[in-house]
Amino acid sequence: MYIEYAKSHLNFCKSIHKNEPNISLTKGEKKTLLPPPNLSAIKEASLWETLLARHTCRDFFDTSVSISSLATTLYGTLADKKETEYDAPIGAQKFGFRRTSPSAGGLQATEGYVWVRNVEDLAPGIYHYISEQISLG
Repeated sequence: MYIEYAKSHLNFCKSIHKNEPNISLTKGEKKTLLPPPNLSAIKEASLWETLLARHTCRDFFDTSVSISSLATTLYGTLADKKETEYDAPIGAQKFGFRRTSPSAGGLQATEGYVWVRNVEDLAPGIYHYISEQISLG
Protein backbone atom coordinates (compact mmCIF):
# COMPACT_ATOMS: atom_id res chain seq x y z
CA MET A 1 0.00 0.00 0.00
CA TYR A 2 2.78 2.47 0.91
CA ILE A 3 4.79 1.62 -2.19
CA GLU A 4 1.78 2.26 -4.41
CA TYR A 5 1.12 5.60 -2.69
CA ALA A 6 4.77 6.63 -3.16
CA LYS A 7 4.67 5.64 -6.83
CA SER A 8 1.45 7.59 -7.29
CA HIS A 9 2.98 10.68 -5.68
CA LEU A 10 6.10 10.48 -7.85
CA ASN A 11 3.96 10.09 -10.98
CA PHE A 12 2.04 13.19 -9.92
CA CYS A 13 5.33 15.09 -9.45
CA LYS A 14 6.46 14.04 -12.93
CA SER A 15 3.14 15.16 -14.43
CA ILE A 16 3.36 18.69 -13.04
CA HIS A 17 7.12 19.14 -13.35
CA LYS A 18 7.04 20.87 -16.74
CA ASN A 19 4.04 23.01 -15.76
CA GLU A 20 5.63 24.57 -12.68
CA PRO A 21 4.53 28.22 -12.62
CA ASN A 22 6.98 31.05 -12.05
CA ILE A 23 5.64 32.54 -8.81
CA SER A 24 6.60 35.89 -7.36
CA LEU A 25 4.72 36.86 -4.24
CA THR A 26 5.09 40.37 -2.88
CA LYS A 27 3.13 41.67 0.08
CA GLY A 28 3.35 45.26 1.18
CA GLU A 29 4.43 48.23 -0.85
CA LYS A 30 7.95 48.91 0.33
CA LYS A 31 10.70 46.29 0.14
CA THR A 32 13.69 46.28 2.45
CA LEU A 33 16.68 44.39 1.14
CA LEU A 34 18.46 42.48 3.87
CA PRO A 35 22.24 42.18 4.09
CA PRO A 36 23.75 38.88 2.94
CA PRO A 37 23.37 36.14 5.54
CA ASN A 38 26.40 35.09 7.56
CA LEU A 39 26.76 31.63 6.04
CA SER A 40 29.85 30.77 8.07
CA ALA A 41 27.86 31.30 11.29
CA ILE A 42 25.18 28.90 10.03
CA LYS A 43 27.72 26.28 8.97
CA GLU A 44 29.67 26.48 12.23
CA ALA A 45 26.62 26.37 14.52
CA SER A 46 26.12 23.15 16.45
CA LEU A 47 22.53 21.94 16.31
CA TRP A 48 22.75 20.55 19.85
CA GLU A 49 24.16 23.77 21.33
CA THR A 50 21.57 25.80 19.43
CA LEU A 51 18.73 23.65 20.78
CA LEU A 52 20.07 23.92 24.34
CA ALA A 53 20.39 27.71 24.08
CA ARG A 54 16.85 28.14 22.70
CA HIS A 55 14.17 29.26 25.12
CA THR A 56 10.80 30.93 25.19
CA CYS A 57 10.54 34.21 27.01
CA ARG A 58 7.89 36.75 27.89
CA ASP A 59 10.32 39.44 28.98
CA PHE A 60 12.03 41.43 26.27
CA PHE A 61 15.28 43.33 26.67
CA ASP A 62 15.88 46.85 25.40
CA THR A 63 18.98 45.79 23.49
CA SER A 64 18.58 45.74 19.75
CA VAL A 65 19.21 42.87 17.38
CA SER A 66 21.42 43.51 14.36
CA ILE A 67 19.78 43.40 10.96
CA SER A 68 22.56 40.97 9.96
CA SER A 69 21.47 38.53 12.71
CA LEU A 70 17.86 38.80 11.56
CA ALA A 71 18.87 38.21 7.94
CA THR A 72 20.95 35.16 8.90
CA THR A 73 18.15 33.68 11.04
CA LEU A 74 15.51 34.15 8.34
CA TYR A 75 17.81 32.75 5.67
CA GLY A 76 18.70 29.71 7.78
CA THR A 77 15.08 28.86 8.51
CA LEU A 78 13.10 29.95 5.44
CA ALA A 79 15.33 30.50 2.40
CA ASP A 80 15.55 28.16 -0.57
CA LYS A 81 18.54 25.84 -0.15
CA LYS A 82 19.02 25.80 -3.96
CA GLU A 83 20.56 22.36 -3.94
CA THR A 84 21.85 21.35 -7.32
CA GLU A 85 22.31 17.67 -6.47
CA TYR A 86 19.35 15.88 -4.99
CA ASP A 87 18.89 12.14 -5.26
CA ALA A 88 15.23 11.87 -6.22
CA PRO A 89 13.27 10.86 -9.32
CA ILE A 90 12.84 13.46 -12.05
CA GLY A 91 10.20 15.99 -11.13
CA ALA A 92 10.29 15.52 -7.38
CA GLN A 93 13.37 17.67 -6.84
CA LYS A 94 12.24 20.60 -8.99
CA PHE A 95 8.85 21.46 -7.52
CA GLY A 96 8.80 24.22 -4.94
CA PHE A 97 11.48 25.20 -2.47
CA ARG A 98 14.03 22.99 -0.74
CA ARG A 99 14.08 24.57 2.71
CA THR A 100 15.74 23.43 5.90
CA SER A 101 12.32 22.79 7.44
CA PRO A 102 10.16 19.94 6.18
CA SER A 103 6.84 20.46 4.44
CA ALA A 104 4.06 18.05 3.56
CA GLY A 105 4.58 16.92 -0.01
CA GLY A 106 7.64 19.16 -0.28
CA LEU A 107 5.38 22.00 -1.42
CA GLN A 108 6.63 24.58 1.15
CA ALA A 109 3.25 26.23 1.46
CA THR A 110 4.46 28.29 4.40
CA GLU A 111 5.11 32.01 4.52
CA GLY A 112 7.57 33.70 6.83
CA TYR A 113 6.55 36.75 8.84
CA VAL A 114 8.59 38.54 11.47
CA TRP A 115 7.43 40.97 14.13
CA VAL A 116 10.18 43.57 14.34
CA ARG A 117 10.35 45.40 17.62
CA ASN A 118 13.96 46.43 18.08
CA VAL A 119 16.14 45.64 15.06
CA GLU A 120 18.90 48.02 14.03
CA ASP A 121 18.08 50.05 10.89
CA LEU A 122 14.56 48.62 10.62
CA ALA A 123 11.31 50.32 11.62
CA PRO A 124 9.07 48.38 14.04
CA GLY A 125 6.28 46.42 12.35
CA ILE A 126 5.26 43.10 10.89
CA TYR A 127 7.18 42.11 7.77
CA HIS A 128 6.77 39.38 5.18
CA TYR A 129 10.03 37.55 4.37
CA ILE A 130 10.54 37.19 0.60
CA SER A 131 13.11 34.40 0.48
CA GLU A 132 13.79 34.56 -3.27
CA GLN A 133 14.98 38.17 -2.89
CA ILE A 134 16.33 37.97 0.69
CA SER A 135 14.16 40.95 1.53
CA LEU A 136 11.26 42.04 3.72
CA GLY A 137 8.02 43.40 2.31
